[in-house]
This record gives sequence, structure tokens and C-alpha cells, in this order.
Amino acid sequence: MTDYLSLPQKNIVNAPMGTAIQVLASAGSGKTRVLTERIRYILDNSERGSVIALTFTNKAADEMLERLDDGSENRERIWIATIHSVAQRVLDSYGYTIGLPKELHIFEREQDRMEVFLHS
Repeated sequence: MTDYLSLPQKNIVNAPMGTAIQVLASAGSGKTRVLTERIRYILDNSERGSVIALTFTNKAADEMLERLDDGSENRERIWIATIHSVAQRVLDSYGYTIGLPKELHIFEREQDRMEVFLHS
């Protein structure tokens, strides 16, 4: 499945389990594909492990999920989401412990933030 990867990319995908890896590359160079194949490698080479993958964009998260959706039970062992959605989930679940209201709204657009500012 990794025949289309370069040698450095294959080295990242097949690095020993427990090895920290860092992928530095420009846009369009295949970072998402390499990390997706790394996740597949981890799932295929561990019996019970699960993987949490954090991305910066919804596009990357959706792309990774789509590429990993091969009909196997591996899909149940992965959680791929943006950093922001994971943070929101943590705040929704545990924010009350630091006094945050149950219903939080994260303003994503500048227009939303400006509206709150003008109405306060």
C-alpha cells in the first residue's frame, strides 16, 4: 500500500512503534498521506492499541478518515479530529470544573467576535 511513497516517506511510515516522528514539509507534499499510512501501520501492527490523530484542518481530518475507511474494524480504534474540536469536547465535558457554563459557543469567524464585542 506504500509503493507510491518515497524512501524518506516509507521510513516515517515504518518507523518502530514508540518512535517519535516529525514530518516537516511544504503544502501538497504528501504529509497527510504519510501520516495516514503511519496510522494504518500502527493499527495493523498492534493488537489492542488505539490512535488519536490531531490535525489543524477539517479537510485533513476528513481526508485521513476517508483514506482509513477500508471496512475493517480499525475504524473503531481511531479518533481523528482537529485540535479545536478536541479542545471543545474537553471543555464541554469538563469545563464545569473550572466554572465554565455548560453551553459554550466558540466563535470561529471574525464577524461573530465583532458581533459579541458590539453587543457587550
